[in-house]
Amino acid sequence: MVFDYEPQSGKITASLHTDNSTRVYECLPTVCMNPVCDCNDVFLKFERLAETHSVGINIEKRALIERNNVSTIDDFANQVFAQLDETDFRILKTIYWLHKRSGSEKADFTQLKVVFPKDDIERGGIMIIYNEVLPYANRFDVTFKGKSYFLDDHYCVKNKCQCTETLLCFYPVLNEQADENVEVEAVDLAFAMRVNYQTKTWVRDDKPETDSSLDTNAVQSAVEIKYNNFYALVQQRHQRLKLLYSNYLKALPLKKSQKVARNDPCSCGSGKKYKKCCGLGDTLLA
Repeated sequence: MVFDYEPQSGKITASLHTDNSTRVYECLPTVCMNPVCDCNDVFLKFERLAETHSVGINIEKRALIERNNVSTIDDFANQVFAQLDETDFRILKTIYWLHKRSGSEKADFTQLKVVFPKDDIERGGIMIIYNEVLPYANRFDVTFKGKSYFLDDHYCVKNKCQCTETLLCFYPVLNEQADENVEVEAVDLAFAMRVNYQTKTWVRDDKPETDSSLDTNAVQSAVEIKYNNFYALVQQRHQRLKLLYSNYLKALPLKKSQKVARNDPCSCGSGKKYKKCCGLGDTLLA
C-alpha cells in the first residue's frame, strides 16, 4: 500500500518502500473537471523536501499515463506503480469521483457540450435521466421501510415544453455496503413517482403489478426528510438539462433544405424568431 488518505482534511501522503528505507511524500492530485468526460485519469504531484515528481495513472486501465509533459513515465513513476495495491486504487477512485462530483456542481453549463437523441426527444417524447448526462453528479437515494433505494430522476427537455415535473424511478440497492464511488447495483424498478416540483404533488406512475399498497405520502415524506431542499434541487437539475439540450440544438448545422427566414420561428425550438436566436450573428453582420 502506497497512499494514506484522510477524507476530512483531504490530505494525501505516499510512502515508498525500498530495502533500506521508506520515503514519505505529500501528494497533490489533479483531475479533469469536465463533468461529462470519463477519462478516469488522476495526476499526482509527489513532494518531499526539494524533491518533486509527477505521476499520471489511469484508474480504469490501471496504467501509467502522460499528459502534456506534466507527468513522466520514469523510474520514479514505475516504482510508485509497482507498489500500488487494491486499496490504493480504491483511494485513487475516491479522489477521482470527489473531484468529478465537485466539477459537476461547479461547471459552467453554458459551455458544456453534450449530445442528445434529438429525434427520440422531439418525436418519441422520451425523458432524459440526469445522471446519464452527468454521471458523476450527486445521485438521490433514500431509505424507506428498512430498504435502501437509489433514484433516477427523468426530465422532459423540449424547449417549448413548460412542464415542471420529474419522473422518479426507485430501484432497490443490492450492494448497500459498497463504496459510494462505485456503480450502484440494483434490481428491477420497484416503483415510480411523478413529482411536480412547483406544486409539490406526488402521483404513482408505474406498472399495476407493483406493490399497490405502497403509501405515496410516506414515500414523499421520506424523500423530503432526506433532502430538505429537494424541490429546489430537482428544479435546478431540470433547468440544467434544458439548457444543455437547447445549446445542443443551437449548435446543430442547418441542412441545406432548412433555410430559415429571418422572421420565421427558430429551428432550435426556442420559440423566438430566427433573427433573435440562432440567426442573431447573421443579423448583426447584416
